[in-house]
Amino acid sequence: MNRYLAGAIGGLLATVPMTLAMEALYRRLPREERYPLPPREITEDMLHKAGLDDALDDKRQGELSLLSHFGYGAITGALYPVVCEKVEHPLVYGSGYGVLVWAASYFGWIPALHILAPPNRHPAQRRRLMITAHLVWGQAPCGSASAWLGLREGGVRRRASRHSVRHRPCRGDRTASSMLCGAVICARIVAWPGPGGRNAKPPPGMIRKWRF
Repeated sequence: MNRYLAGAIGGLLATVPMTLAMEALYRRLPREERYPLPPREITEDMLHKAGLDDALDDKRQGELSLLSHFGYGAITGALYPVVCEKVEHPLVYGSGYGVLVWAASYFGWIPALHILAPPNRHPAQRRRLMITAHLVWGQAPCGSASAWLGLREGGVRRRASRHSVRHRPCRGDRTASSMLCGAVICARIVAWPGPGGRNAKPPPGMIRKWRF
């Protein structure tokens, strides 16, 4: 199977346990923090900027946010073999890749496009929820196995033949290293209260019952 297709399928499938984790953790949030999660917020903001927010009712917007959520999982899954080819570091494998996707998205293009504020300006528990969800996505058996299969079928074998003398960690070493690196990064980010501290409140009028 083409490694990019395998990565996309893996990322799509891994979004299922990620979404279930988001739903479960959402129910544990304090009531004042149970406003829509980032996939729904991003969808609503983009629809508003396109002038289409009044064209879709709330149910359709929820369906669109779920569709974009799974689509983004597939796209970032397809990029997994590319990243692993370019960067030889345990941070990019498994759960570490999930954290990298979270950081690149929520500290990167999302605030750059003025869609959402960066995570350090969000309530700490919601920040923990999203980090945990991306750890699940990165380490989910379907996502990691499929993406790994695609990676092995492609560039890794070619690189191994060019650098046969060089020691490369086995899959288990990479998985353990990625989990350790991801845990360290998450511990630092989760402990970072940001402006407003741990009691940061959502904008007025944002408390709603829908997750997506």
